[in-house]
Amino acid sequence: MKHSTVLALIFVSFGALTALIFFGKTQEPEVTPVPAHAEWQTTRNGARSETPNKDNVSHAFRVRMARLTNRLDAAPDDTTALLEMATLLQDAHRPDSAAVLYERYVRLHPANRQAWLDLANNYAEVGRWDRAEEATRRLLEHYPEDPAAMFNLGAIAANRGDVTAASKWWTRVRQASDPTLSAMADEALVRIDSQ
Repeated sequence: MKHSTVLALIFVSFGALTALIFFGKTQEPEVTPVPAHAEWQTTRNGARSETPNKDNVSHAFRVRMARLTNRLDAAPDDTTALLEMATLLQDAHRPDSAAVLYERYVRLHPANRQAWLDLANNYAEVGRWDRAEEATRRLLEHYPEDPAAMFNLGAIAANRGDVTAASKWWTRVRQASDPTLSAMADEALVRIDSQ
């Protein structure tokens, strides 16, 4: 497996872990990350499904999308509908479309830490590292020294081939009070040191 693919998987796995940590505080079920190249994808509720396409998108998905579209047509600043649709698109493996809605959402509700993480994760999924970094740095404006954001900046740097910057960010995360992120940073540092 290529070095950049491994680092991308670290970033995606971290996004899923972050979703577990922070969505776990709400009613959202667990997420089990799988490699992006796997034949099957895991949805937010842990159920396995084929990658969505025009032939297998469920009727329920279309109904929810239509309902949310109507709500947003009537009230474009409805943050609840924006976030629900962004999450639905993210779960449907449509990161570009989800990112557009997350961008709208964070403009209206910039204090939602998880929305910033999801926005960055959607950009990372499609390799838009500049946009992922921008979203993550905007998160840090609201939550300075956030260990999840700093870990993501390390992953972004590593995916761009800047192991010096990646090492700097992950070293900072290693010293964070979050033991899970600290352990992940240790693992990431070991991986880049062994390259």
